[in-house]
Amino acid sequence: MGSKLSGKLEAAGRAGVRDKHTNELVAVYPYKVWGKDGEIKVKVKDWFYERNRNRCIDVAEYYVDTLSPSELKNAQEKFFD
Repeated sequence: MGSKLSGKLEAAGRAGVRDKHTNELVAVYPYKVWGKDGEIKVKVKDWFYERNRNRCIDVAEYYVDTLSPSELKNAQEKFFD
């Protein structure tokens, strides 16, 4: 029996990081996401922090989310897998 996808991030397969105040997409995670939504959020936030640690950003001001169809289309060239 196949496994069912339980979370919205898990089902989407791709994720990005948005600003909590503007909901603007600020980064696209370049790898396909897998695992439970909580695990995905940690993985993507850790990647975002590592990518921006020299910029002194407050990671708490951002959240992990799925990409809209147009964002997904525009981000295709940024994916590594």
